[in-house]
Amino acid sequence: MHISFANLQQIASKIVDMGFHKKCLIERMPLLHLSHKPVISMLTLGELLYISFRLGQPDKGKELVDSIDKSARVMPVDRPIVEKAASLKAGRGIPYIDSIILSTFMLTGCREIHTTDRNHFSEIKNKGLSFVFY
Repeated sequence: MHISFANLQQIASKIVDMGFHKKCLIERMPLLHLSHKPVISMLTLGELLYISFRLGQPDKGKELVDSIDKSARVMPVDRPIVEKAASLKAGRGIPYIDSIILSTFMLTGCREIHTTDRNHFSEIKNKGLSFVFY
């Protein structure tokens, strides 16, 4: 079973803002210790870096992203993902970036999505797909 993490930026921004070490993210996200790597979109890593730069702590952001990159399967954005995302955006009104992230998970076979984004994902009903909200 593939597991994914969407929108880790909210959790990570608190960690970066509070000056905690990358270990805090791993403690809060125990699924990173699974025998298989969880899936994360490259866009989420970009969001994490953006937040760290905005907070004036780019080194901590880079350290966090490096840690996630080693602990997860980071998926690039490709044409099938953007086509699926366009369909989700048009059909459900999900913001496009969130549609790309969700499409990434759907097309890589994820069955469980862990996210803090209840606003955009709580209405998604898809057979075989479940959400865990933080």
